[in-house]
Amino acid sequence: MGEQLKIACGVFGAASLKDQPIFPYIYWGLRAQNHRGHQSHGFLTYLNGEFYAYRSLDLVPKIRASAIHEWFGRLPGSIGIGNVRYTTSGKTDDKSLLAGTQPVVASKNGFKVAISFNGNVVNTFQLKKEICKEFPNFTYECDADIICHKLLMELKKRNNLEEAVKNCMEEIEGAFSVAGITKDGQFFAFKDPHGIRPLCAGHGLDGDVYAFSSETVGLDINGFVRDFELEPGELVKVSENGFERVQLAKGRKAFCAFEFAYFARPDSIFDTKHVYEIREEFGRNLVRENPEIVKNADIVISMPETGDDAAFGVHEESGLRW
Repeated sequence: MGEQLKIACGVFGAASLKDQPIFPYIYWGLRAQNHRGHQSHGFLTYLNGEFYAYRSLDLVPKIRASAIHEWFGRLPGSIGIGNVRYTTSGKTDDKSLLAGTQPVVASKNGFKVAISFNGNVVNTFQLKKEICKEFPNFTYECDADIICHKLLMELKKRNNLEEAVKNCMEEIEGAFSVAGITKDGQFFAFKDPHGIRPLCAGHGLDGDVYAFSSETVGLDINGFVRDFELEPGELVKVSENGFERVQLAKGRKAFCAFEFAYFARPDSIFDTKHVYEIREEFGRNLVRENPEIVKNADIVISMPETGDDAAFGVHEESGLRW
């Protein structure tokens, strides 16, 4: 895992039912989640059976107004996914980081699928052995490659998205929240059976754009209505009727506590509460459970910045200067 904490990635995807260009929504959805992945970013769009991708290192950049038409030409289509990545696996030199930048694509014998992924796969060794039977030269730079190729293999076997995803949920061990697109333009998302990583769904006010986002801020910046957080083991497809929800598996819910404590933006919402509210309560509980801290302290400060809200909670509960 290296010397630094390597956990978070940000996922965003959207589809327009009225065939309007989707790139602006993907761009802003990722810009709002830049904090989840500073090492690399990528966009992928779909048009008439083809995928169009752009991947680069560092944060999602600002785009000049004069360059926007160039981006529309580079990334056409009304369906798209994107990702910001903070490496969870693999090497961290620039060449390896770029090779592992998402979204990723897998294809064979007329089947093709693209995904954006947040999480960690545990049984990569076993899955790689299985994948290499069909892809002898398979190598991977990130866990997303494993999931994408496994999903492609299941789609080839079953030619049914629900059955393919269900089998992936049964055989892939670890945390995974995924948004993806098939070659026929099916836009979908799913979570592992324990719901470890966040993924929410929302729609545009005019009802023609439907989206998935790791955090609600990706929806908010686009002016979308927040509809629901995907359930553990749930597959959600987007059709002309909107969201179609299918429960494929169910395990003990084990949402990642670090989302509340560290990864998420304070104004994101999990389980109907803003992250900053939960962090403030962390601080209040610290004082309630450890009153001796107040007796021996003169002032409360936060470090790093993600501790601001918890420090404010300590201040509110204890009366210490902040």
